[in-house]
Amino acid sequence: MLLIGPTFAKENEETGIKSEIISREIAIVASDSGFYPSTIPIFVGEKVLIYLTSTTNNPSCLMIPEQSIFLSAEKGKISEKVTYFDKKGVVKFSCPNGNIAGEFVVLERKNSISDGLDKRQRASLEAVDTSIKIWSPKDE
Repeated sequence: MLLIGPTFAKENEETGIKSEIISREIAIVASDSGFYPSTIPIFVGEKVLIYLTSTTNNPSCLMIPEQSIFLSAEKGKISEKVTYFDKKGVVKFSCPNGNIAGEFVVLERKNSISDGLDKRQRASLEAVDTSIKIWSPKDE
């Protein structure tokens, strides 16, 4: 389950420029067969709140070595942790107790809809009339 929460401003220490940070809440369930979801897409720079629980009585956890994060997963209880992902790429998480693993796929955010489109696609996007037209009956 992925939830996108409110945004807040974070100031860059070097430039003093404030930018919007998107907050994303992610619920992860550990089971005997693995993590659900096991592949989680997020964007660079997002504030991520991870919620973890388990469906089994066997000891389980979620470890993200790159972030020095450890969360224990217990049936009927929820563990949580806030983190940020600063670099594009794949960040693995796992639990050595249950031999289960998953990954965060950290993506670059495009600046606008037209980023990444070729010249023809961009031209067709710009040709779309985005104005709102409302029909109303005429009086006779």
